[in-house]
Amino acid sequence: MSANNTDMSKIKQVMRMMLQRNGGRHPSNREIGRTVGLYKGTVNDYVRRIEADPIPIEELLELEDPVLERRLCAGNAAYSDERLDYLLERMGHYHKEMQRPHMTLLLLYEEYRKQAPRPYSYSQFCFHYSQHTKAFTPPAMVLTEHREGGREMMVDFAGDKLHIVDMRTGMKRPVELFVATLPASDYPFAMAVESQSVEDFIHGCRAALEAWGGVTATITTDNLKAAVIRSDRYQPEVNKVFEDFCNHYGMVHTPARAYKPRDKALVENHVRILYNRIYAALRDRVFFSLDELNEAIADLLERHRQKRMRQYNVTRQERFLAIDKPSLKPLPPLPFEIKCYAEYTVQLNSHIQLGQDKRYYSMPCHLIGKKVRVIYTPSVLTAYYSGEPVATHSRKGTERYVTQPDHLPSYYGDYQKRSPERYTASAYGRSQSLGQVMERMFSSNPLAPPETFYKSADGLLHLAKTTDKDLMEQACNAALTYGQCSYAFVKRIVSTKAEGLKATHDEETPAPSHSNIRGKEYYTEKFY
Repeated sequence: MSANNTDMSKIKQVMRMMLQRNGGRHPSNREIGRTVGLYKGTVNDYVRRIEADPIPIEELLELEDPVLERRLCAGNAAYSDERLDYLLERMGHYHKEMQRPHMTLLLLYEEYRKQAPRPYSYSQFCFHYSQHTKAFTPPAMVLTEHREGGREMMVDFAGDKLHIVDMRTGMKRPVELFVATLPASDYPFAMAVESQSVEDFIHGCRAALEAWGGVTATITTDNLKAAVIRSDRYQPEVNKVFEDFCNHYGMVHTPARAYKPRDKALVENHVRILYNRIYAALRDRVFFSLDELNEAIADLLERHRQKRMRQYNVTRQERFLAIDKPSLKPLPPLPFEIKCYAEYTVQLNSHIQLGQDKRYYSMPCHLIGKKVRVIYTPSVLTAYYSGEPVATHSRKGTERYVTQPDHLPSYYGDYQKRSPERYTASAYGRSQSLGQVMERMFSSNPLAPPETFYKSADGLLHLAKTTDKDLMEQACNAALTYGQCSYAFVKRIVSTKAEGLKATHDEETPAPSHSNIRGKEYYTEKFY
């Protein structure tokens, strides 16, 4: 296994092919790896993990990718056999030597044993050489005309384009024709779409399955970017969004080999037929919308399905009902929605910002500062942390912040519902004088908004919690007496421990008597 885990969408494809072992043809791990684009050793390792998991494969397929990855990839193997590394480095040389006349494996082994610091036994040497040889032996493939009903669908885009006219400008705009075929009955589906983008391609595939009323076991596509990101004869890299589509409908994706149109010859042939029966029939008609064009295509396509085939003396509709329809798997309850994947750090306000729609979605407050994996569709957003779902939000609506109250700290509700009445009631709950101070503070400036006094009100309540009750009572009474009902005045009294209030105004302190005090008589005599 490599340091990075294999994408779970590919592993779900592996599991679907494992389920095919219960009936019909039994694909080997090598065939599974070749089909889904994985190395055989990787397939072997994941097959062992899947079979060792106590949950059945059917239930594993229902798990979201982060949950499945946590179950199957709890840790990466770090074991490496130095003897194997030494042998594999020289395996290419041994393979070339075996092409020389009269060479034997025993002779190669004797040379290897003299050079290797810790050599394998002869049987192990032969085993590893055999594995190396098998890995580089091209597979033999035999194609037959017999096809099992309901097993496969082939899809493609027509090379020539149809056109619709923009009513505002009068300019023609080219559109694509999506074509799908059930090879067993040669039953077609076709519709016009805007482009060959992932969204339009998946829309066409979904419409085909809904028109047929069922799902095939496999789907064969061309190497277009909507299905295959990087084409390769043996290990193509499949578009993850399309893999999600296949997993949703329970299909295995089998991309055609690059530059091998015969791998999907029947849909290629149907494109040629539709050139004659749709393109030619619509050559002089003008359409102003995609819906209008698709209505005309559906009418001509239905005629094509009802046309009797010379080879079988039946219609494609009749062959579909007899061969493919009974074997199609049922459609899932909900149609597929494109999933997007992202990773975000939970902000200090316990939200993440989804740049796709510039909105904020709440996360549990204990995840602040941590990264969460997000999977979102056009309708739903789901966040995962350590493989566990932690939040689910609907993407419908226009509000900027989408918040679940239980995600936020316990004090958040009080913070949101602040008002003069709540502060005053809380202050009266502590003492009568504090309540009066709070009430007069909020009424001191009728022109100022209440939010102006919220921080001062928080300060007064904090002082009431942390200050001796008698001292706080003196400070509040002084604030009421001098008409200074503010946080700054009360805090100043508390910080000086009410030293300035010890001498009362009712008591007069006598003036000191000494020789420096002259009295008023002195100044009267001197100046008058």
